[in-house]
Amino acid sequence: MVGKGKEAAKEPANSSSQNFKKVSQIERIKQIIQAKILGVKETRLTDFLKVFYLNQRSQTRGYFLLNSYQKPNALPNLDIGSVRSICLVSG
Repeated sequence: MVGKGKEAAKEPANSSSQNFKKVSQIERIKQIIQAKILGVKETRLTDFLKVFYLNQRSQTRGYFLLNSYQKPNALPNLDIGSVRSICLVSG
């Protein structure tokens, strides 16, 4: 029984370390920035819009794609010239 107790004690530690690894991987691909919206352009793909921004902190320009299912909620808040907190996820 002593052996079984030790194995049971190890299981939660292993599962929590696996969860920690998953969270660490997610944190590596996420970036939260203060972005000034520079423009919105249609793409050749019907489901995507390309949103151009200026990162306020690093002063670098970039873009992200906005899916059609995000447009109704996000697009009205992305006025050109406005500054928004945006979470960018790679992939």
